[in-house]
Amino acid sequence: MDQRKTAFLFDLDGTLIDSVYQHVLAWQQALQESGIPLSVWRIHRKIGMSGGLFTNMLLRETECEITPELLDTLSRAHATAYNRLSAGIDPLPGARELLAYLDRSDTPWTIATSGRMETARRTLENLGIDFERTPVVTRDQVNFAKPDPDLFLTAAERLGVPIESAVVVGDSIWDILAARRARALSVGLLSGGYGREELIQAGALRVYEDPADLLKHIDEICCIASLKEARLAIDCGADAIGLVADMPSGPGTIADELIAQIAVAVPPPVATCLLTCETTASSIVRHIHKTQVNTVQIVDDEVHPDIYGAIREAVPLAKIVQVVHVRGKESIEKAVRASEHVDSLLLDSGNPGATIRELGGTGRTHDWEISRQIVERASRPIFLAGGINPDNVEAAITAVRPYGIDVCSGVRQDGRLNRERLTRLVAAMERARKASGRE
Repeated sequence: MDQRKTAFLFDLDGTLIDSVYQHVLAWQQALQESGIPLSVWRIHRKIGMSGGLFTNMLLRETECEITPELLDTLSRAHATAYNRLSAGIDPLPGARELLAYLDRSDTPWTIATSGRMETARRTLENLGIDFERTPVVTRDQVNFAKPDPDLFLTAAERLGVPIESAVVVGDSIWDILAARRARALSVGLLSGGYGREELIQAGALRVYEDPADLLKHIDEICCIASLKEARLAIDCGADAIGLVADMPSGPGTIADELIAQIAVAVPPPVATCLLTCETTASSIVRHIHKTQVNTVQIVDDEVHPDIYGAIREAVPLAKIVQVVHVRGKESIEKAVRASEHVDSLLLDSGNPGATIRELGGTGRTHDWEISRQIVERASRPIFLAGGINPDNVEAAITAVRPYGIDVCSGVRQDGRLNRERLTRLVAAMERARKASGRE
């Protein structure tokens, strides 16, 4: 198995199947049968915990005496009530499609649920789970369930992947807390009834509506494995690692928390470069401090020139890279002026003036003749970006003669950094340098 791939560890109820409220009603019925009245909303807030912890917390709220006999009675009554209700439970929108996509892309995944197999089997079968291929982990297979990490640690072990390369997908704060304790990254879904802010505060790096929404943004989640991608890029000779923060458009963005995690792990002298769409000195400085990078790339080329001095004063050790989007000959003077204030320039193919600002990641090339003129006139090193790939990088270097190359989508496949494409790119760059006498 390719250990560099992101692995997905899914919760079941409220994450892949639309079953949270059936569980709530089943617990309410079980409690009522034992003469314990409790509001539905109080039950809902604890769905996702292990059954034993769940019942203990509920009984403490009702001030009932907790006995092993009562806990066993409630557990069996819940299972009976839930099995009556589960016949009409359907997978959540996009659940089957999401799992099928992961299969097609050879991405490892499995399911880890706080439910026991006696209640989970019917809905797992309805989801189309092949128990011979998918190592499902249920509550009865581990010592402790959520918010303890055992379920996810066991799931990762059965997949044969390190937990640090796994992404937990869940709908409750108990999923997210368990993921943190397991040292895994996590993604929250709103389909179980918890709010976006609750999931983020618990530690989710991303929050989506349901499996269908997650599938639409699956490339963002695959980028969560970019600590391993950073190591791959460094192994192949990269001098800098670009870390893309939140953007108005374009692929490959990752959370600030993950950027900081990668930045502290990358060894010197490799530069950790934050790509930020912030446009004021104060907001850029805050972004640098938050992400702990040593270089900042300002991707909007309409910023006021006064910001550079303020950034240097606040973060004197940080290098500043200004992006200039080459849209015509007017870009030449803009680049020359900016080069007087920054450490280097990066020439890209975006359009900050578009209705939805394009600040990079377009996959388009631009007029390399204009870029060549900027190289000849600017007073700082020039990096060339915009549609660069292994097939055109030699021509780009020959035409522009930049100090360096910046590339993203040109060395990715199915949303992941591709070793073969990256190796071909580096080899092509070396050929171009040798041909130009710049060894």
